[in-house]
Amino acid sequence: MSLEIDKVDWIHPSYRDLIIEELGGDPNVQRVFLRGASLEGIKLALSDASDRIGARKFLLLGSKENWEILLTKCSELASPKTSANTNVKSQPTG
Repeated sequence: MSLEIDKVDWIHPSYRDLIIEELGGDPNVQRVFLRGASLEGIKLALSDASDRIGARKFLLLGSKENWEILLTKCSELASPKTSANTNVKSQPTG
């Protein structure tokens, strides 16, 4: 039996550093992750997973290309035309 996971929206905080370290080891996997990231994925990419001396900061954003992918993804998610925002309920104005 094979299990294929399309998207993960949340992970337990105790796994955060482990996930960042695992993704941080392969630039190609980082790019796939960043291109498919939800808001939770963006927060994970921007989280400070540094060690005590700060040597491991932003492990998923080690290249200019990854920062550009992140910027593009943030713009997509912020756009009102994005299907990711269709679950947001607007409040009545009056």
